[in-house]
Formats: sequence, structure tokens, C-alpha cells
Amino acid sequence: MKNLFFILFLLFQVSLFSESFTSLAEKEFKDFFKSDVKYTFLKFKIPKKEKIKIQKQVKQSFFKDWLYTWKINYKNKKYYAVIDNVMGRQFPITFVVIFDNSGSVIFTKILKYRNTKGHGVKKESWLSQFNQKNAKSSFIYNKDVDGVSGATISAKSLTKGINKLCLLFDKISSSF
Repeated sequence: MKNLFFILFLLFQVSLFSESFTSLAEKEFKDFFKSDVKYTFLKFKIPKKEKIKIQKQVKQSFFKDWLYTWKINYKNKKYYAVIDNVMGRQFPITFVVIFDNSGSVIFTKILKYRNTKGHGVKKESWLSQFNQKNAKSSFIYNKDVDGVSGATISAKSLTKGINKLCLLFDKISSSF
């Protein structure tokens, strides 16, 4: 019962501060593209059938029934960005992924890391291994994705979280 209250408390905290995460993500777009970019925001409701299918495939639940998403226009090309949360060892990890128009990851950044250990997953050198991964990629931890010493739970969780977003990309991109 204590765990249920703790999880509900965490979900409340994540939703309470989520608006600031949209601002953080938009700052990351500008930093990544090194200029002002034009973007369209959409609170994307995950289709129920797709959600169930992906959760079974990846063996990880989505935090909510929706995601914050953006279509980004930069130099006459389209990109898409998504914020999601996954559970670390103790607390949620909030992250953003930017995809190119074909659904390949081009950038991943941790927006909020609340856990006391496992900070290695925040490093660009670890996150960059997801670049070029897409819905057809393999995401097997310690085979296709390098582990992080002292951050096994967070690294596995983020790996599954990014995999989920890759699998959902077509639905997200077609919603704009």
C-alpha cells in the first residue's frame, strides 16, 4: 500500500512540473540545431491498441496515456521530438528524443534525473549510441546497447523507453 501511495505521489509530482519540461525541451531544440527553429506542439494521445502492443513487446509500461510531442521545421526538413518518462532505480527519469523524418534517433537528452546514483546515463557519450536507431533496430542491453557501471536499472529503463518511442514514431509523425 505504501508503494501505491509513493507511485501516485511521484506521478503527481511529474505532472505538476511537466510544463517546465516543455520549455527545457524547446531550449534543447534550439541548442541542438544551433538556431531558432519553428515547431508545432502536440499533446499526443497514445492509441490504446498501439500502447498495449508496444508495452508487451518492450516489456515496459508507458508512464501516461499521452506524450508531449513536437514537429520541428529546420532548413526545410522535418524532425520530431518526444518527451517521455521511465522509472529509474528510485524515481522517474524525464528525457527527450529528437527523430529525423525517417524515424531515426538523432539526439537524446535527459531533462531531469532524480535518482541519487547512476548519473552515467546522462552522459552524451552514452546517450549518443542511440543515434541512428529506429523501429527496426535491436535494443538488447549489453549487446546492442552498452551498459553503464553503477546505473544498470536506469540504463535498461532508458533503453526500453527509447525503444518504445522508436516503435511509436510512425503514429506520432502522422498525427501532425
